[in-house]
Amino acid sequence: MKLFIEIEISPEEVSLATELLSTIRALTDHVKTRNIGKLLHGLLIQLQDSTQWDVAANEICTLLKECSSEMVSDDFSTTFTHIVLPDDLGIQTHNVQPFMLLLPRLPEQIKTKIKDILANKVLKHFMIRRSSNTNRSELLTHAEVFAALLSSELFPVTGAVKTISTWLQKPEHRCAGITVLGKTVERCASLLTDKCDSELLGEVISGLRIASEEAYQPDIQYIVSKMGWSQLLQTGSFHHGKVLISSSNSLYGSIERILDQGLTHGLFPIKSFVGHKNTIYTIAYDEQCNELVSGGKDGFVITWSEIGEIVETFSLHRHYACSMDISPLLHTLFICGVASENVLGSSPLPAPCIFRYEAVSQGWKQHGNISKDSFKFISNIKAINGGNNFVTTETSLINDGGSPCRHELVCYYDAQVSFASLQPVKQYEEHEDLVSCISPYPPNQFVFMSGSRDCTIRVWDCRTDRCIGMLGVGEMGRFKAHNNLVTSIDADETSMVISCGLDGYVNQWDLRMMANKIVDSPVTSMLLDDTITLKGVLVGGARMAAVNTRRGLYLLDLQKAEKHLAKPFPDNRTVGGYLDLKWDAGHKLLYAGGDQKRIDVYKWK
Repeated sequence: MKLFIEIEISPEEVSLATELLSTIRALTDHVKTRNIGKLLHGLLIQLQDSTQWDVAANEICTLLKECSSEMVSDDFSTTFTHIVLPDDLGIQTHNVQPFMLLLPRLPEQIKTKIKDILANKVLKHFMIRRSSNTNRSELLTHAEVFAALLSSELFPVTGAVKTISTWLQKPEHRCAGITVLGKTVERCASLLTDKCDSELLGEVISGLRIASEEAYQPDIQYIVSKMGWSQLLQTGSFHHGKVLISSSNSLYGSIERILDQGLTHGLFPIKSFVGHKNTIYTIAYDEQCNELVSGGKDGFVITWSEIGEIVETFSLHRHYACSMDISPLLHTLFICGVASENVLGSSPLPAPCIFRYEAVSQGWKQHGNISKDSFKFISNIKAINGGNNFVTTETSLINDGGSPCRHELVCYYDAQVSFASLQPVKQYEEHEDLVSCISPYPPNQFVFMSGSRDCTIRVWDCRTDRCIGMLGVGEMGRFKAHNNLVTSIDADETSMVISCGLDGYVNQWDLRMMANKIVDSPVTSMLLDDTITLKGVLVGGARMAAVNTRRGLYLLDLQKAEKHLAKPFPDNRTVGGYLDLKWDAGHKLLYAGGDQKRIDVYKWK
């Protein structure tokens, strides 16, 4: 017997219908969804509303997974590409970013199909011969699509830059080359310097140098300023047949000058970002946009450009950020907020909050918050599971026989659920004292770790209800990773973990050595100086770490058990005491913020 079921769904009903479709498919494979093309078109249109983007994007991906036929794939690809690049676009422009942000999240087959169609339309449009006085409005939307594909690395970067260089050399295609290069530099300048060698970038500079038409000069000035090429464009300096390429801005240019001084192993200061008016507690790095976000005691959250310019500032009003993290998958900034000093003494004090901000074209826009009225602290937050979920450390106050009783919690949340109704999916209560730090575990997206004032480090799997492992066994068989509060944990793709503690030690662990849910002892243990260790992050691979104590900032070679104090700034300013460190692997930069109200930037060599 065969059971045939037809379901007709409107766009606003998709979230309700998803569970129904899954249940029905458990009974039969013969499920048809009527007007699927119309439904997907409606959801695509909803992407243009930033407040609906996350919901619409999730529903589109769910629907495509549930209705994974070739016909649906073809229809959706055609609809998507027609909305992004309609055939009658002409000189009109429209915002393609909401659609291009969806593209990396789509099923692989559909993503590839759409990429191929868009690439074909874009390149065909750019191959039309144009003069320098062409109205370039007819190129802007196509250039945005080109840059978005390149930013997501759906185009091969070196191949795309070679194509741009070729266009710059030809007067009839120079208009396209200048426009596309401008948009590419605007969206992903660092990708060019990271992926292209000096010879290839030298060809681009040569193309700009011969573009003498007056109409192109404002664009060229923007490009060379953004990339740090102004002097090269004027002097045409070459070395061994190649243009000497400076880095993408004055910050990276100064990096090269420092490294040319013959200094060897260590962390070398580059510059400082100044803008906060009080202690900086937390830093997050947005890998998608190469932007740094910081928050602290002044109650402000600041987004910084690559060269330390303030891109955006917003206030949490009655709170300040004590911890934050970015989900690149969801383009979401999660913030833990505690009552700020300017409301101390007021009654009642604002409860701790979890804030959610979504990336929009102008910066970050708040998309909800959770007020934790029965909680005393929410001290840490980290995105896990590829960014689809997040975990927090929370202290709740519950009346037990008339007196308040503290509960130390590690809470796991589904980030794709509306904040209006968000509750922890799981709540772990196995730590015996304040939970002081958390860290994802990159080798397994479901696993994360937490450290506590009870001196333990626990390993969790968000699919289970209890701790799955412990690091360290001390005297009398008691679990102990450090002899005092654990201040920091970090892990990398190789299963290596480092932890820091108020005992002054930096311990290195290998989770592959876990047997019977226990890693008995660290691989290495280093005492840096006679003060406490505050923060540690793994940097640069090869078992290297940057660790901060009250006295200084160190680069550690964990394999050789060697430490190198970071080089001082030229003005010999006091460093150390940083409360947060963030590693930018792409540029090999370390960002450090703390009591000095500034973010100090170091280069690793």
